[in-house]
Amino acid sequence: VLTPYLCDFGIATPLGRSGGEPVPIKGSPHHMAPEVLRAQRAGAESCPYGIAQEMYSFAVLAYEVVEMKSPYVGIVGGLPGTITRDELARRIVEDGFRPAFADVVDEAKGEEHFTSSVKLVKLEQNLRCNIVRLVERCWAQSPQERPRTFADVEGEIERLLQPFNNDGNAAVDSNKGITTPVRIGYATDIGTRSRMEDAVVDYCMDHG
Repeated sequence: VLTPYLCDFGIATPLGRSGGEPVPIKGSPHHMAPEVLRAQRAGAESCPYGIAQEMYSFAVLAYEVVEMKSPYVGIVGGLPGTITRDELARRIVEDGFRPAFADVVDEAKGEEHFTSSVKLVKLEQNLRCNIVRLVERCWAQSPQERPRTFADVEGEIERLLQPFNNDGNAAVDSNKGITTPVRIGYATDIGTRSRMEDAVVDYCMDHG
């Protein structure tokens, strides 16, 4: 079972129980919600902040986990053909611009720690598509269109994992749930070397 760790609370701000109170605008435009970027572009030093804005940032982080790469890689930077961070912020606010997911790959990739079961591969592809849809809801342009709580998101992910608990081709332990890693993403940023030392490894979800 994978154990996530939280770190770097340098600009973290405690929110009240209801959220929505003004907080200083800090952070990267890669992870800031459109309404926060809009306030920043208007010259505001603070803006209302709550679950909806955290939900957007969570979605961008989820994108990084699924795609195993930074958002907007190759799009923002100082190289010819790229855009500036200010232009990125403008496009997020005005055009609803978001990082792009890679196409679903219709094969098991051959890694020995993944099952070669065609049925399970199809289940994984379906899971990935549904996770992508969930992420897209979480980073919706309008705060009102995003999930209202993280409990809702957790419940949705649990529901999406149910087919694996019920599928005979998956390695299932009745006490622990699924024991076969479930692939939801591909190492699109590092080619085929998915075991590079600096690779993100949590694109497998051990559900149990």
